[in-house]
Amino acid sequence: MKKFKYKGYDAQAVEQVGTLEAENYKEAYAALGYQGIKVIKLEQTQASLAKSLANFHLKMKLGGQWKSVFFRELSVILGVMTLHDSLKTLAGAAKNHPSEKILNDLVTAVGEGQNFSTALERYEIIFGGDAIQSVEIGEASGNLQDVTSRLAAQLERNYSTEKKFAAQCIIRFSCC
Repeated sequence: MKKFKYKGYDAQAVEQVGTLEAENYKEAYAALGYQGIKVIKLEQTQASLAKSLANFHLKMKLGGQWKSVFFRELSVILGVMTLHDSLKTLAGAAKNHPSEKILNDLVTAVGEGQNFSTALERYEIIFGGDAIQSVEIGEASGNLQDVTSRLAAQLERNYSTEKKFAAQCIIRFSCC
């Protein structure tokens, strides 16, 4: 699937801007037409190699546990704040941290009315497709706080298992 960026107007003449996935331009036009959007501009987005490498480097700087901590903190804060305010709080706490840019981008996207899962897709290499899909389900079902809590628990288990596995590998290879 390819990603397309579009700009158009709906039946009420309200400007619509966003992205969608489709196999080709024809399918993208058809999908937007089905949604009642008269397309003004449609272009395929291409993740540049430089951007992909930068996101991969950022993932390495964040470390393996950052994602689970992010979703755990988000889950807790969602208990008392809206998603936008929760993200703003996390972004404010991330000053001079490698995650600061990601969190500020998420705040901006959600503040502009974009779905949280769609905003996370910009950083798919960091969050992973499974986590993004879980967030999408949480948004659709109205259970985002519960989903982020469960996601954090799963990521914590995965991280713990990876650490144990890495430790075993080091022990085995150091004995040889």
